[in-house]
Amino acid sequence: MQKFYRKTIRFCLSAMLVFITAHKTIGGPPQEPKITLHFSSQPLEIVLEALQKQVDIAIVYSDEDIKNSKAVTVSVNKVPLVQALEKILQGQSLTYSLKSKAIVIHKVGSLVTKEKASFKEDTVRSFSIKGKVVDRKGLPIIGASIAIRTTGKFTISDKNGAFNLDNVSKYQKLTFSSIGYDSLEIIVEGDKLLIAEMNERVSELAEVGISVSTGYQEMLRDRTTGSYAKIDNKLLMRSTSGNVLERIRYVTSGLNYDSRNVNPGQYPISIRGISTINSNVAPLLVVDGFPYDESTGSAVINNINPNDILDVTVLKDAAAASIWGARAGNGVIVINTKKGKLNSKPLIQGTANVVIGERPDMEYLRLMGSEDVIEFQKRLFENGFYNAYDDVYAGIDYFPVIQEVPEILLSQRKGTITQSEAEERINSLKRGNVKDDVKKYLLQELVEQQYAVNFSGGSDKMIYYSSVGYNGSVGPNEQSKNNRISFRFDNTFKAAKNLEINSFLNYIINEQSFSDISYSNYIPDGNNNIAPYTRLVDGKGKAIPIPMKYRLPFVDTASYPGLLDWRFVPLNEIDNSKTRSKSYDARVGGGAKYQILKSLSAEVKFQYQKINSNRRNYWNDESFYAADLINSYTSIDALTGIVKRPVPIGGVMNIGNSTQSNWNVRGQLNFIKSWDENSLLAIGGFETSENKFESYTDRWYGYNATTSTYSPNIDFVNRYRLRGFLGRSLQIPTGNSYGGRTTRLRSYYLNVNYSLLSKYNLSLSGRQDGANLFGVLRNQKVAPFWSTGFKWDISKEGFYNLDLLPSLNFRISYGFNGNMKNDATVFPTMLYSSIPDNRTNYIWSQIVTPPNPSLSWEKVSILNLGVDFQFIRECISGTIEYYKRKGVDLISKDFLDPTTGWLSFTGNSASNKGEGLDITINTKNLNRSIYWGTAFLFSYNVDKVTSYKLIPTATSVFSGGPIVGKPLNGVYSYKWGGLDAMNGDPKGFVGDTIVDYNTVLMGNNTKPEDLIYHGTSRPKYFGSVMNSFSYKDFAFSFNINYQLGYFFRRSSINYTNLINNGGGHIDYKLRWTKSGDESKTFVPSIPGGVNDVRDLFYARSEVLVERADHIRLQDVRLSYSFNILRYGVPIGIEVFGYATNLGLLWKANDVGVDPGYMGIPPGKQYSVGLSVRY
Repeated sequence: MQKFYRKTIRFCLSAMLVFITAHKTIGGPPQEPKITLHFSSQPLEIVLEALQKQVDIAIVYSDEDIKNSKAVTVSVNKVPLVQALEKILQGQSLTYSLKSKAIVIHKVGSLVTKEKASFKEDTVRSFSIKGKVVDRKGLPIIGASIAIRTTGKFTISDKNGAFNLDNVSKYQKLTFSSIGYDSLEIIVEGDKLLIAEMNERVSELAEVGISVSTGYQEMLRDRTTGSYAKIDNKLLMRSTSGNVLERIRYVTSGLNYDSRNVNPGQYPISIRGISTINSNVAPLLVVDGFPYDESTGSAVINNINPNDILDVTVLKDAAAASIWGARAGNGVIVINTKKGKLNSKPLIQGTANVVIGERPDMEYLRLMGSEDVIEFQKRLFENGFYNAYDDVYAGIDYFPVIQEVPEILLSQRKGTITQSEAEERINSLKRGNVKDDVKKYLLQELVEQQYAVNFSGGSDKMIYYSSVGYNGSVGPNEQSKNNRISFRFDNTFKAAKNLEINSFLNYIINEQSFSDISYSNYIPDGNNNIAPYTRLVDGKGKAIPIPMKYRLPFVDTASYPGLLDWRFVPLNEIDNSKTRSKSYDARVGGGAKYQILKSLSAEVKFQYQKINSNRRNYWNDESFYAADLINSYTSIDALTGIVKRPVPIGGVMNIGNSTQSNWNVRGQLNFIKSWDENSLLAIGGFETSENKFESYTDRWYGYNATTSTYSPNIDFVNRYRLRGFLGRSLQIPTGNSYGGRTTRLRSYYLNVNYSLLSKYNLSLSGRQDGANLFGVLRNQKVAPFWSTGFKWDISKEGFYNLDLLPSLNFRISYGFNGNMKNDATVFPTMLYSSIPDNRTNYIWSQIVTPPNPSLSWEKVSILNLGVDFQFIRECISGTIEYYKRKGVDLISKDFLDPTTGWLSFTGNSASNKGEGLDITINTKNLNRSIYWGTAFLFSYNVDKVTSYKLIPTATSVFSGGPIVGKPLNGVYSYKWGGLDAMNGDPKGFVGDTIVDYNTVLMGNNTKPEDLIYHGTSRPKYFGSVMNSFSYKDFAFSFNINYQLGYFFRRSSINYTNLINNGGGHIDYKLRWTKSGDESKTFVPSIPGGVNDVRDLFYARSEVLVERADHIRLQDVRLSYSFNILRYGVPIGIEVFGYATNLGLLWKANDVGVDPGYMGIPPGKQYSVGLSVRY
């Protein structure tokens, strides 16, 4: 496999080198700059400052000439300098003169002054300029680049920050740049000593950038009426996670990360709560303008290289997200990948880091010790619980698993060992702990390595970007490995004056391998058939068997002729069982954009993606899994002694192959027009897509890994008597299945943004979606999804005079988004079985869902109110938003006339609503030689079900069934009536009467309204506080997140599990043992036998519900940035350390449980890394 990776990397690096060489060849010298400006009612000075940043020639003017100038509204995109100047000065009593070294802005008809005339080339003298580059404290910056772009001259500051540049002319512009600092531009006014003071670059949480992306267009933030949050590249690169969703968690208001109950293939992220009941709950994921739903998006999230991502924009309300229509009900996450830049020198960036993660803390779980379990099992033995294992079960060919202590006691009773031998063995077990063996043999530290390099640049005709990345990890399970290699190429070429053509290619190889032996299966918590005294090795460190499926005495005597070794030795199984999965993800696409008119352009985009995945579960011929199947079906003829093996000797291989392909095509018109102080931006288009998924599984018996052969002639039809399992007869499992799904969508959309007087902004959006899920007739009747929004820049009004708060605006939006359930359809669906029915021996089929011609999209209405503000000198800035959401036509079960053959069907019959608050506040607490900034995020979210047709029961509520008037994720419990003083049994309530637990659970004695509602299992209040510090070349930040206002149900002793599996919770020590204990404990007494009803009541009682509120130190980052010279070229280097999963600072519960995780929390992770910019 390593050889394969080396060949793949070598090939792609060679291709990358050819790609780079080609771009260098056609790069050419810089041409006339193309100007892009978008301003609305801004002072002329502000616009000229922005223009100055895009040209390499000085722009000069006198304050007297422009002091009475009008506010400027301009919107130009990649136009020549002269055209931009004419637009800027349109309607002004000003004009301009172009000199060789400067642009002079002056009044119309006025003479160019003598000072301004000095810009004539024949009067400009050249000289040498000396200077020093320093930070805000005056300390030198080494290796800073000082360049004059118009001439190509440049130099580098030395170890003292000093520089010297010859042949400089007055009014030329010097550009200073250094890693970790904001770029600085200074106009040369003479040959005097120049001091360049550079500011350290600092990012804020979910900052509101100059522009935001909807996936269809980039929009200026001051023109948007919706709710957006943008995470820039610096904030994304703060984390070292290989998963992009983990990089944006806890840095965006309204976005909650909860991995406790997430199924494979789902996202652990939600935006502003949940707006559905049974449909997709994940946000829509958009990458470079193309959407992915929950199933396709999970593959993208797992495969995308975070180092290729430029920024992420989160769309939270209808005005922001409704352009995505039927797929935007849960919010939208828009990912933009990196690209090259026009007229830019080649840039190479690389990063490398290693992550070391602590082993999971086995002591975190509060479990019974060996001695307690042994004493408990002795008690069971004395009460006759294990009598049936020798007296009954063996006679009926039944040998269920029991732990070692009962086996010892049974052996003593039969006389095969003496009492002293039994006591010696049991005392030896008391001193053991399976957790020690697990830590030593099944766990290892998590080690993850990441490497990425990219190359980008551009000329006046094209831009290019290429990258390669590797991510590899091992642990925490022994022999668990993950490798990902990614390649990306992106190229945009200006084919003609008005035509741009783009193409891109992404290729990702992802491979995982692991053993079936996971440490989580050997935790003695009562859920696994493992006792705390179970040993994985003997006193000499040799791997030993443990009970698995059958009793050890039965397995030890199963040396009957023809049977294989039936013992289960966990440490041997690490090498005997392997699971490998590999996926190949290829994404190719491109587009063309043509400028039809000055204000009108047309573009076409397309993308095709194909993901081939294969999975191999292999158990070799020495594995327990293969031996168990072979032995279970083996029979020996009593007369002839002939051994019959329906399952042949050899390994067992499960194969699974899946192919996921999707294509998208989009045509779009873009319109942008500005006049006076007004502007109009509009897009409209059509898109269509198809997503096809196919999967196939099979099983090969008698598999030989060396020859890659297997036995093809297996009898899957007839039934065979199973050995050691109550004489039961079964067919040999086939493992064969096939599944597939095709989803086609087509959409029309329109989005319009109008700015009036640069202070009133109106947005309108509409979209109509159709899908093959609903059929032709239903699609023709679909009402469009739409939104409207309004933004008022109050600070631009004439009456506004708050100097302390120079920027203040108000936003309001309302509209409808949608949601879909991929497995819902208007058509009847049927299940076909490839396995004959047990009774008839015939292949069978079944109608799974009845037809429903009325099925349609779910609809979510959202009202959003927002205020954006910024205090003087940006010392405090932020956003406050309130929203209300209502989901209608939600897909759920509904009653059906029983005469149809169905009791219920899936339809649009439910509804819910919710509301919340999002607050983002950024402060600059200290902005001198030491910088200190704080970013505070706060979110509040609640919801409740307003309509649901099926009548709930107490049982359905505990299974997650909705209750009208309550949140979807409510936490409920039985009212606690204490412990019975006579026997320690738990008691509850029926009405106002205290009764025994059986009466509470009997029939319909307990109705949903009788249950105690504690609150929601999702946090009502959540957010984070990030503090960032910088001093000289050092930067330090830490992030604290909090989740408040929710509940969880903690674990406790479950006697059924303790009896059957030999493990349990340490609450066993707090159990009721005698009359009077009921006033000191709520833990029930030991029952007389297995009583799962009693355990169920106790597990669902109110005494085990705890507050989940907590505050966590999420991560810490420290970095040091510096520059070095290599062949006269500056290289920017950043060395950093990062730590995450650092633990709780505070929790509301006092039972030692971290409510953020279902089991053992992940161990602390520490990273060190290096990033280089050349």
